[in-house]
Amino acid sequence: MRYLLIPILLLSSSTSSASDHSISITIKPSASIVGTVSFNIHSDQSVTVLVYESVTKITETPLSIDDKTVVRVSQLSEWVFDEFTSLKDYFQFPEYKQGSAIAITQDRVTKSISTHRYSERLISLINLIKGHLPTRFQPQLDKK
Repeated sequence: MRYLLIPILLLSSSTSSASDHSISITIKPSASIVGTVSFNIHSDQSVTVLVYESVTKITETPLSIDDKTVVRVSQLSEWVFDEFTSLKDYFQFPEYKQGSAIAITQDRVTKSISTHRYSERLISLINLIKGHLPTRFQPQLDKK
């Protein structure tokens, strides 16, 4: 779980000082940090993806995504975040081997959640961004 926080901390430290509003969706494989992907919407609405290709190699790639998709990902991220922060009992959601995290930065304050339990909305969010990720790093969700 601590490896799941690394991409969030990297993103928040790199964007929070200059951002009005940014979102990061991170998906981490079950075994190691290798293969972790972080889909990032920056305050200027530009989109990048961070990929942990190895323990020592991280690549950041700008993506060209239409405004409608950026808005949809942003809205769905906010809904998932609200869903997870308003609940007291998470056992209704199935548990997956992969971990996910959402970090939302606004006015230089970052709030984040991380989970191995996936709601239908979280699965929809991952499916929405999945096609924009490098093929070999597209997450395959496996239930525990």
